[in-house]
Amino acid sequence: MFGKKKNKEGFKLNINKEQAEKEYEEYLNQPPEVLENLKICKIFMAIFIPVGILVNIVFWELPFNSIVINLMSVGSCLLVGTILFFTNKNFLTNWKLRLVPLICLCVGWVIGMFCIQSIILIILNVAE
Repeated sequence: MFGKKKNKEGFKLNINKEQAEKEYEEYLNQPPEVLENLKICKIFMAIFIPVGILVNIVFWELPFNSIVINLMSVGSCLLVGTILFFTNKNFLTNWKLRLVPLICLCVGWVIGMFCIQSIILIILNVAE
């Protein structure tokens, strides 16, 4: 895949292992609350980005104008994200961390809008 093809230079991935180890050690030397917040962010991203994609796909199947569908799907993502922002107040004291589901839902909506729908349309056009 990354080798030489048709007299072109091969792509070589050079990773500075010493620098990578230093950055990993720096990451592990963070305070425990920072590491816990990063873990929560990863969990939120793993949950809410696919939810945003699924919301977009579900609304995409509705028989309305595409602008109405897009507004409904992004509105539902914003509504769910806002509700989660206000309901997580008891569990998460950091307001920036409470924003992560809202951001992830919107990112999932964008991914669903521009990537997933395009892939589905390409597959449907090829299948016909």
